[in-house]
Amino acid sequence: MLPNFLVVGAAKSGTTSLYHLLGQHPQIYMSPEKEPEYFSFINEAPDFIGPGNRPMNGGIITDTAEYLALFEGVTGEKAVGECSTSYLFLPQAAANIHSSLPHCRIIIILRQPAERTYSHYMDHVMSLNEELSFEEALTAEPGRQAQNWRWGYQYSEHSRYYQQVKRYYDRFGKENVLVCLFERLQSDPQKLMADNYSFLGVADDFLPKVGPVHNPSGRPRGCGCSNSSWRATR
Repeated sequence: MLPNFLVVGAAKSGTTSLYHLLGQHPQIYMSPEKEPEYFSFINEAPDFIGPGNRPMNGGIITDTAEYLALFEGVTGEKAVGECSTSYLFLPQAAANIHSSLPHCRIIIILRQPAERTYSHYMDHVMSLNEELSFEEALTAEPGRQAQNWRWGYQYSEHSRYYQQVKRYYDRFGKENVLVCLFERLQSDPQKLMADNYSFLGVADDFLPKVGPVHNPSGRPRGCGCSNSSWRATR
């Protein structure tokens, strides 16, 4: 069993909440592991570095048998999917997905770019994986990329959506790609999920339980972040 739809990103745009809301539907099976990232690194051995040369490759599934095992629990659900935000950002992912799953449906959720960028930065601050100020981290992006830091540290590049979305439109066709907005997930989650369910061909009158925000970012006490306009991020 392989998925017939994928949530591909963008990071810090509500993908974790979307993953859980999709998984509530009785006709949808979601991989028990979010972010397997298989199609970004099929049969590769990622060797990314990060702050203090901490290992930054945990959780990436590159073995086909291990990936297929994520879907052993499927019991007849009509829509089978997983969610990995590197699929939107990394160029090779769209090609790998199309090669293996040419008829796959793609869900993308986007967020106001500046807010998404800052939320991504704060997520790393909260996990103690970022020591620079926001401005310093943005300046450091090209050097970090050249040193093979994990892709998540390219904060501003993740928010340049045009080419990322275009890759999926070009390969799968616009009719097979659903683009959602984070702001709509906040303001009218039930309607947004009805659109997602309809797109996936499952009953769109199912009402998921909308609970607390999943995977929030925030500002830790004592943080030296210089952006005085911080607000709660997701």
